[in-house]
Amino acid sequence: MAAPKFTLDESLELRISCATHDDYATRRTHSMTLNPDWTFEVPHDLENESAAAVFGARLSCLDLPKAIEAVRLHVALNLRRAWYDILPLGGSWSIGERRRAPAVSRPTVHLAAMYVRSPRFAASCHRVPAWQVSEMSGQLPWTEWWDRPSASELLGPHPRIAERGGLELLWEAGIHPDTVASIAPEIGPGPHSADLLIHRAYRRYSAKQIRRIHDRVCGAPNATDLLGGRPASTRRGRGRGT
Repeated sequence: MAAPKFTLDESLELRISCATHDDYATRRTHSMTLNPDWTFEVPHDLENESAAAVFGARLSCLDLPKAIEAVRLHVALNLRRAWYDILPLGGSWSIGERRRAPAVSRPTVHLAAMYVRSPRFAASCHRVPAWQVSEMSGQLPWTEWWDRPSASELLGPHPRIAERGGLELLWEAGIHPDTVASIAPEIGPGPHSADLLIHRAYRRYSAKQIRRIHDRVCGAPNATDLLGGRPASTRRGRGRGT
């Protein structure tokens, strides 16, 4: 799954671990500059170390390009800027297999969406250690970037949702509340239960159709907009849609 295309407002200085042979216990830490376009700079020569890797040497920093892509995906999923198909299947919810991510199922949509938002999931998509994703994403001010509704909005009534707190149920299921405006009319006169809206949201397109949408509009944020999310130009925060 390609990382969504959004940029940072400014370069960030991070402290990252550099481990040998994928062994976190061997780590040492050093600085890393993460540039607005998600390129990076580290204080050692990765080109020479890449050549040494041919002879068996190994540094986790050689995986930084892939790890950064995983971080971008992880942050976008938590911001609800990226959409990942979670499919109701029998009595469980299946996290569709895409590219390198393994197929996984969970008993509820909320547990499935929680797994999709985990560092482990993004790491599995790009085949990097989960600790790299956790370490870098934990230093990003991404909670300043999201446009999550306020607690009163999430927990309060909504004209299209039958129960109070329905927006929170959608948010925890990985669905931006703005999606309600596009999917509710398809079901018929409301208000509707949050559970019905969640089922409709995830059944609206098949996994194949979502992939086609993603490819056609050139990015997960735009695909999310097509699925009912807020246009990138109206989102608040420091992470900008491009």
